Amino acid sequence: MVKAGDFAPDFELRDVDGKRCTLSQFRGKKIMLSFYRYASCPLCRYAIDQLKGRYKKLAWAAKLKVITVFPSPSPNIRKYVLKGTTSSNFPFVALSDPEEEAYKKYQVGASMWGLIYGSSRSIITGKW
Repeated sequence: MVKAGDFAPDFELRDVDGKRCTLSQFRGKKIMLSFYRYASCPLCRYAIDQLKGRYKKLAWAAKLKVITVFPSPSPNIRKYVLKGTTSSNFPFVALSDPEEEAYKKYQVGASMWGLIYGSSRSIITGKW
């Protein structure tokens, strides 16, 4: 299992707009990487809503970029997570991982989050 101090594995996924996204493109930035069960999961949507409510203060204070990953297709992420808004109005990067490639790299079986710090890309803390 990936743990604090480990090098964060890179991945390549698509965002809800179909654009290619890799972890390495955020090199040098503080990142919170969050994995969720499914876009339609009520508890996951609640967690996202809570995080959105705290994001402005959190992002300003820590200059933090939040990346959310779902094992759901993009249309489901748009419907249940973005709730009809555009991705440009959603404060986080929302990635679709229907093949669970990143889940396998991070050995995630359920929801988890972890912080990946700066250019070292090492995991500094997490809850899985």
